[in-house]
Amino acid sequence: MKKVILFTLCIITGYFGFSQAPNAFNYQAVVRDAAWNTVPSGVDVTFRITLLQGSSTGPISYSESHNATTANMGLVNLHIGTGTSLYGHIDTISWGSWPYFMKVEFKINNVDSFVDMGTTQLLSVPYAKYAENTGPTGQSSTNYYGRGYVFLAPTDTAYQAITGLDTTINVPNNCTTLISTTGTLYGSNYSSLAIARVTIFIDGQAPPKGGTQVLWVVTDNNVNSGGANWTINYPVQLSPGQHTITVKAKSGDVNNQCSMTIDNGGFFDNSVLTVTHLRK
Repeated sequence: MKKVILFTLCIITGYFGFSQAPNAFNYQAVVRDAAWNTVPSGVDVTFRITLLQGSSTGPISYSESHNATTANMGLVNLHIGTGTSLYGHIDTISWGSWPYFMKVEFKINNVDSFVDMGTTQLLSVPYAKYAENTGPTGQSSTNYYGRGYVFLAPTDTAYQAITGLDTTINVPNNCTTLISTTGTLYGSNYSSLAIARVTIFIDGQAPPKGGTQVLWVVTDNNVNSGGANWTINYPVQLSPGQHTITVKAKSGDVNNQCSMTIDNGGFFDNSVLTVTHLRK
């Protein structure tokens, strides 16, 4: 059997509601062989996910396994928190007390032994669950919706603002601001692969960590406009007063096999920017 490797596309949290928040977040990866060829669809793989407290070598807070089958171009989607529990309970994690790190292991066809694919810090923790567990004394949320149409050719490697996902906010004293955005990028050609980046900008600057998501848009020969969803949650302590928030996107590689679009005209789901202030 060919040696198989795992290439992580993105780790994204999916917490937008502040009541009855789900104990799960999304994880997406592409499985490739040692020659960097994508594994075909229909291959059975098993993942073991472990959440570590405090550091990449810290104690285990939670562990679970997932049995999955690769989709087109080796794509795998998991919902962390819904697998078979191996240790602990995800709903008892104290997200606001410690940094957490996620260790990913996987094997193919339930035959190979698990391969350690590394450990990564969760920079955007499930803050809706954090808010639910810690109980802020006040909070306010405002949604902003995308408008119009964004076209990203392979050579469009400079960021473009997503119209509607831009605003000026007034930050009160003694609060944490949670900036969240979600939406979809669509590919324009059959059987193509393209990379994009979506980033939250604060006062014209991209955060050094946690504010960007890399998306791989995969289309097959049956779906013209296959897409990839982005979800970014970025908690930040901002100084009181006015700040500008803008969500921007760009092509991630001049060698992309197709162009990409963000269509906020109503035919597809609109992209959303949500700004929430959590006050103590």
